[in-house]
This record gives sequence, structure tokens and C-alpha cells, in this order.
Amino acid sequence: IERLRKVDGKPIMLENTYLPSSEGVNIESLKLDNHSLFHLLQQEYHIEVTNMIQDIRAVEATSVIANWLEIQAGSPIIHIYRKYSTSREGYYIYSSLYCNTKDYAIGHAFS
Repeated sequence: IERLRKVDGKPIMLENTYLPSSEGVNIESLKLDNHSLFHLLQQEYHIEVTNMIQDIRAVEATSVIANWLEIQAGSPIIHIYRKYSTSREGYYIYSSLYCNTKDYAIGHAFS
């Protein structure tokens, strides 16, 4: 699944998420329009994210990533690689996120 996240019309994050196509999950049927992928997996397939590990690195934007983020190739960006463990044995979700943090910080709200 590839998503381009924007704030005020400006692209700030390119997210590629990889889900196993096995385990009875029909990826094509997931309606992600403004919905959380993890909420849909929990609701439709009873798969909950139980843990996440991540690797965060400062890198230079390749020409492909720069094009998506509407910045110049070689610009500094943040690359986040995540591995999510789930409530389903052996079912892992992987994400690769490229973030342009020039105008916006990366954050997470806890509830």
C-alpha cells in the first residue's frame, strides 16, 4: 500500500506498507479512504498490532522520493523503517516512510 500524506496540500510523507497476502486478508478489499489501516485490520480480520520496532535515519532524498515529496533530489529527509508484530502468529507488517521534516516535525499523540 502506498500513501502520500499531505498537510495543507504539501506532501510531507511517503508511506509504503507491506502486508502479507496470505492469512485470509484481502488487501484489495480494504477501503483506506481516510481510515486507519490498523483499525480496519482489527475490525475486519481481528488482527491487532501488538508491538513495533523502528529504525530512523537521516538520508538524502533520491530523485524518485524527491519527486513524490516535491523537493530537490539530495535534500535531507528522514527514513523510518518499521516492523509491526501482530496478534496473529507469524503475521508481520512492514512500513517504509520517507518524511520531509523541513516545515513539520514528526510526532505521535498518545491517548
